[in-house]
This record gives sequence, C-alpha cells and structure tokens, in this order.
Amino acid sequence: MAKKTSTPEEPKLFEKFWNEYAMKLDRIATVMAWNNLDKDLRRAAIDGIQHYREICEALGVKRMWPQGYLNHRRWEDESPTPDPSPVERGGTAANDIPLQGGQRGADLPDMAIW
Repeated sequence: MAKKTSTPEEPKLFEKFWNEYAMKLDRIATVMAWNNLDKDLRRAAIDGIQHYREICEALGVKRMWPQGYLNHRRWEDESPTPDPSPVERGGTAANDIPLQGGQRGADLPDMAIW
C-alpha cells in the first residue's frame, strides 16, 4: 500500500513560504498546517516571517519549526518592548537612594566584592 502524503494547495505560494522561512523541517506537517489556513492568513504568514525572526532575535530564543509558526500564528506576535528603567517607571536610580548616615549611592567609592 502506498503511503498517502498531503500536497499543499497553491503550491507556488507554499514554496515561497517554505523557502523564505528557511527552516526546512517536517514538510508534511507544515503542508498540513498550511492547508488549514485561508488565503489571507497564508499571505500574512509569509509577510510576517521577518517580523517573527526579529522578535526571536530580540528575545534570544530559537524560532519554531515551520508548522509551529503556522499553527500558532506567530506572525501576529507583538514586538517586545524593553523594560523601562526605574527612573522611567517613576522610581529612582540606585545611585539616588539615601543610605544610612545621609550618604547617597553615588557618593560611595566603588568597591570590589570578594
């Protein structure tokens, strides 16, 4: 008995996704995930590849396999925003915190911790 494999709908558009995502792992599962998306989502998935790469790079995480990217619609992820500094959050910088005896952190000499 021959093994049944799925072929992608719109093969040229799938090949464009496959090549641009550039992590050619588990093609059959990726084709199945691709076929579950409508035409607009397929185009959005292709258009969002670079955005997803930038997010992964900014967070220092590995990209998902291509079928995971499609199944989880990772192109819809928002870019991470850097954590605001204490001053930006309305707090104080560490050097401005009053210490015992009225000194401030900025007034103390640098000390090595052994």
